[in-house]
Amino acid sequence: MADKYNINYFFAVICAILSLALIASFVAEWTEKIQPCTICNLQRVGYSLMALVSFAAIFFKAKRTFGLMIIFFSVLSMALACYHIGIQLGVFTNFCSVVAPTQIHDFKNMLFHSQPSCSSIHKILGVPISGLNLLASLACFAIMVCAIRSPQNIKYQGGKRCI
Repeated sequence: MADKYNINYFFAVICAILSLALIASFVAEWTEKIQPCTICNLQRVGYSLMALVSFAAIFFKAKRTFGLMIIFFSVLSMALACYHIGIQLGVFTNFCSVVAPTQIHDFKNMLFHSQPSCSSIHKILGVPISGLNLLASLACFAIMVCAIRSPQNIKYQGGKRCI
């Protein structure tokens, strides 16, 4: 499949996937009143960075560098999604959990600035959102590896392999 398309097509697909995922997360937050936990917010940052990198890659020549950046961010996003799933399944401890306040000031901050728990499970079509994050990150990783390894996108200059 990768032989048929220019590498810019792959960057556009990744940008579209991530943009749809970000839009869906904000729509779910707004319509379903689902507050994102700390890990969800970190995953949104990763998705935003990957979307920006893939969008920029369409217009610049350093395709391999942009592709490697997307692969790096998608691996980090997959690790974060796996960690989030592990917290939800009780495999890992929840770093988002609240510690007991020792002073009244800490107690007030806890009451008025509480974060949702990372261990709460919200589902879309029966699949946990953290699982969907893992699938989206895995898809971006696979698409970019496929694009970089495509014979059409690999060129040789001076005996050196480059994109």
